[in-house]
Amino acid sequence: MDRFRSTASNQAQPHSMNQPQEFPFPLIPVATQGITPANASCIIYRYQAQDDSRAERRQQQLTGRHAAREACLLQAETQSARTLDKALYQNLQIATGPLGEPVFPTELRGSIAHTVGCGGAIVASAVEFQSIGIDIELANRTIPPAVQQRILHPSEASWGTYSPPSGVACYALAIFTAKEAIIKTLSPLLRRPVVLDEVRVDWSPRLASHDDGSIVGQFSLQPTTPIAAQVHGTITGTTAIIGQLLVSIATLSHPREA
Repeated sequence: MDRFRSTASNQAQPHSMNQPQEFPFPLIPVATQGITPANASCIIYRYQAQDDSRAERRQQQLTGRHAAREACLLQAETQSARTLDKALYQNLQIATGPLGEPVFPTELRGSIAHTVGCGGAIVASAVEFQSIGIDIELANRTIPPAVQQRILHPSEASWGTYSPPSGVACYALAIFTAKEAIIKTLSPLLRRPVVLDEVRVDWSPRLASHDDGSIVGQFSLQPTTPIAAQVHGTITGTTAIIGQLLVSIATLSHPREA
């Protein structure tokens, strides 16, 4: 997203590696099983970015929604979601809600993200999750210092002084993607747009490598943040470098019964 411009994991591969013949441009699947939460399905595609901004924006939207349909199909194939009828998702059209959010079938929770040359989505069972969110950025994207100050709350400012992990332009970008994933988790629940200033994160650096890339850190919505009192449960997530991408996924599970 360009806000600062001026769920055992499923193997995150499409249910069929042959993309539809009618799809207008080639897509390259990105492996995401190292970051996908248990009982969730995440699919991300790369493609050749366009120089024309309008054409590029259109390709981002097409790719994100195609990834969402594929993630719904993949989720329908999992054991935890075996009651879902796969046939219902073959020609699924992802509508747009009043907040601009993607609208998924009521038995699923989902989120879409895209950036230059990339689109992706994550889907999970509504039985397992209240809500879920994903954000994707190019890992080498730089953020001017003045904008970093707008992204980082004073309680998070110390992270801006840390040396970023290899491949990430700055720590503020990692915090930004985490916040965006949380915003996408919160907005459908609260039925209103959630803005960046409302979200503060607790961040735990956790460098760990896996076959797909490297975990940069784990995060959660600060419990003392006023907006945290409006949800039941704790929003947590993970940020990882996957190739040239920085990906954050946030989840809100259903509260466990005592």
